Amino acid sequence: MRSDNWLVRIQKILSPIVFYLVIMVAVEMLGMTLATVSIQAHYGSAVINNYEQFYKYLVEYINNWALAMTGIAALICVPVLLGMYIRDKKRLVIAQPNPSPAWYMVISLLGICSCFLLNGILSISGLSELMSEGYEQTADAIYTQELWMQYLVAAVLIPCMEELLFRGLIFRRMRTYSIFSLAALVSAVLFGMYHMNLLQFLYATCLGLLLAYVYEQFRTILAPILLHASANGFSILISTNDRVAELVGGNEERLMISMAVSLLGTLLGIYLIYRFVHPPKANDKETE
Repeated sequence: MRSDNWLVRIQKILSPIVFYLVIMVAVEMLGMTLATVSIQAHYGSAVINNYEQFYKYLVEYINNWALAMTGIAALICVPVLLGMYIRDKKRLVIAQPNPSPAWYMVISLLGICSCFLLNGILSISGLSELMSEGYEQTADAIYTQELWMQYLVAAVLIPCMEELLFRGLIFRRMRTYSIFSLAALVSAVLFGMYHMNLLQFLYATCLGLLLAYVYEQFRTILAPILLHASANGFSILISTNDRVAELVGGNEERLMISMAVSLLGTLLGIYLIYRFVHPPKANDKETE
């Protein structure tokens, strides 16, 4: 892959995300068609000729089905992206560490801490209120669905699909052409842009850098998938469980304590993962 010219390199880096976007558009068009049929069957043919009324019903249906459509697109894409990932893996000889199960617990805790830390920073900075318009629509599409659907799609299917796409393919392909920092930054920015609103762009870009770091250290796609799933799962938990939300951020004092703990947990997790891959060398014994 290192011998590819620049045109081939760009095509290899961007083709996976183009494939996903084509599938997502196709699923959304099918969803709109089914929504139109459902509206016509439920409200009668006259509503189709009333643009404002029809548009109102259509938006309502699409918002209600948005999470399900994302899940369907992920189900279609995951096998294809996984096949691309495996083919790439056969072409690249990469030494992989052999982590014990305990390290996957560290990754999960890192995902939880980084999720709370990034959301907390955006909240106390005031950016979450200034840039909330696009995010609120996305949040409504996720957090108003049945709880099992939220966890299945947002904490399982989406992390699998997005990590195969952005870390397993885009980051790893670019990593064969460039240094880690550039590959991590480009894949993280593309990950942020993919979320289509400024607030999520900031959150996803920062999280994308951490996900690239974890993938770089462990050299297995399971590591960023687990971190991503833990972050999304915790986000669902604090958004849907009032007791947990009250415990970690019910007042300013609790929020600051939780932020401090999440900061320490994030830094400690990053350090421990680095030390796992780069253990300190034994000190030479002093000679008299």
